[in-house]
Amino acid sequence: MKELAKLEEQPLTPAPVAESALVSDEQYERAKKHFELLKRFISEQLTPGEDYGYMVVTDKRTGEKKVISDKPILFKSGAEKLLALLGLAPVWDITEVEDWDKPFFLYKVTCTLVSRSTGRAVAVGHGIASSKEKKYQSDKVDPYDLPNTLLKMAKKRALVDAILQAGAGFFFVWEQEAEDEELPQELIKKFWATVRNLGFSEEEVRSVLEKEYGITSTKQIPLARFQEVLGRFAELSLEKQPKKQGKLMEGQK
Repeated sequence: MKELAKLEEQPLTPAPVAESALVSDEQYERAKKHFELLKRFISEQLTPGEDYGYMVVTDKRTGEKKVISDKPILFKSGAEKLLALLGLAPVWDITEVEDWDKPFFLYKVTCTLVSRSTGRAVAVGHGIASSKEKKYQSDKVDPYDLPNTLLKMAKKRALVDAILQAGAGFFFVWEQEAEDEELPQELIKKFWATVRNLGFSEEEVRSVLEKEYGITSTKQIPLARFQEVLGRFAELSLEKQPKKQGKLMEGQK
């Protein structure tokens, strides 16, 4: 408020504005309705802790957690819901660098959001994922298991970036910096309830986490990747079903 008061006291000299940059009343009202709809959708349809969250740091001395982001951080699941609201479809352009001898893997993804009704490009986002990232520098991580994980990560980063460029950036911030934040206790409980319901034993869960994400504990699952990791277990659960059915049929014979 003080800064605003200072500005009001200063004489204003209008700068020359190009005619094309002027906003009409109609454009103003349309933009206003657009952001009001976005705000309402976020409030009613996005779930805190699943679709978005806040960047939290832990004081190593006291163990106290502090929120350090003014805006919430948009997660992949939230970005996908906003895609549906905005009537947008992602178009992917993927550049792959795969050296199976070193081994080294890098995926560079451009996500262009296109209007489903007009076919026009609305926003562009970029994402990169590499096997050289710190989280994958562990003897427990087999680099040859990383390509699929890295590609998904690069696509997620590009998608979220594009959604922010499409207007959600007024409400959210980029979640890249939050990828090293660990899960709060309530989400750890939800994680275990979900994977057990999918039919995974504790030993199987820890094996997947170590093999695909290079971590040895659910506490190490980054907050920003919570939905991604749960989604991976859902995929693996579907893959297990045909095997179980095959064993049952063999037993019946």
